[in-house]
Amino acid sequence: IRLAGATFCPLVIFLDDLQWADVSSVDLLKVLISDEVNTNLMVIGSYRSNEVKDDLLEMLDDLRMRQNGTAGSKRQLLKREESRRLSGLPNQDVGTNLTLTELSLGNLSVECVQDLIMDLLSLEEESITMPLAQLLHRRTLGNPNFLKTFITCLYDDKLLSFNMGKMKWTWDLSAIEKSSSATDNVVDLTRRGIQKNTSEEMHHLLLCVACLGNICGLEHIRMIWMKSSVGGGADRSEALLQELLDKSVEQMFLERIGQSQFRYSHDAVKEAVISLIPKTNFDTLLQKVGGILFEELSEEELEAMLFLVADLLHASDSKDPIKLAKLLLRAAHKAKGVSAYSSASFYAIHGIKQLPQMWEGDENIQLAVRLHSIAAEAERGLGNLPQAKLLCETIIGQSQVSVFDKLQAHKILI
Repeated sequence: IRLAGATFCPLVIFLDDLQWADVSSVDLLKVLISDEVNTNLMVIGSYRSNEVKDDLLEMLDDLRMRQNGTAGSKRQLLKREESRRLSGLPNQDVGTNLTLTELSLGNLSVECVQDLIMDLLSLEEESITMPLAQLLHRRTLGNPNFLKTFITCLYDDKLLSFNMGKMKWTWDLSAIEKSSSATDNVVDLTRRGIQKNTSEEMHHLLLCVACLGNICGLEHIRMIWMKSSVGGGADRSEALLQELLDKSVEQMFLERIGQSQFRYSHDAVKEAVISLIPKTNFDTLLQKVGGILFEELSEEELEAMLFLVADLLHASDSKDPIKLAKLLLRAAHKAKGVSAYSSASFYAIHGIKQLPQMWEGDENIQLAVRLHSIAAEAERGLGNLPQAKLLCETIIGQSQVSVFDKLQAHKILI
């Protein structure tokens, strides 16, 4: 990054959807922003303020205080020191060269909705479109995503249509007003469209994709499609799968990335798809998909999808809890290796929960010690020292644990 910043002046990095960033990504972003050597770097980030995670909020608060020259809380100081240690950057005050600018993007005004409608319907007379624009603004409160979905629903319901005889778009304002109501939930609007335009098979396919993370490959969709039977029909042919994927892309439920990868066009579509079945049914499907991936993936593929599989199975009632605990331990080690301490602690704690008789039998004891140790290290990395101490003391207090393992726990405390 420093080389690129020195060569291309300035270097601008744009990061979208930061509300989904994990802990390690936020830490890396903080290191990049805090690097005073690279003064030619501009980072632009966008996020939804109503969905942002605590880690990103803490980073923003930290940057605001450092820009203003204040030290911050003890927790922020600990996390800042940890970031410096991991990055190898010197202990420096970044407040002098740091410039933080925040812009809040609100909803569209009536005038903006009016301009959009005039452009969309190829009309130039404001007096004709203004009543429609005002109604759309009242119904959607000017939210761009709501507006797009609402207009699509009007078209699907034939409340907005193109008159071939008059060669122009027409609508019945009173009919639209009677058939619609103000909403603050775009998921409800999207759900209506999905219910009208999808078959049982397509809905099942969309549910399968919803289980496979933000971006999923065709081979994994095919694997789940062929082996999953929750909610779908009996036909699991390759031809039907391709047909349903093409239709899902055509109807803008999914987006195709390259030749063999797919993702949801918007997280509201994914939420709407999931909301069409009871939560318990979707939880069952998540665990079923996780089990299929765990059993069918090669060792190399499992390593690449380790976090996804661990997320799918972490709360499942496994027939082989030892095997699942080992998977969660593996995920915890990998997360800790990339400084994703929150995820590492999450996986390790859930691994511990899979071992009801953890201090009986050599295999259980060793597994319990390793899970407690990595959870303690992760909590220490997060600055949660009381929890780290509690986990270490749990190891030290067990008479069945070897002196060597207890010594390792003492080292974590030190």
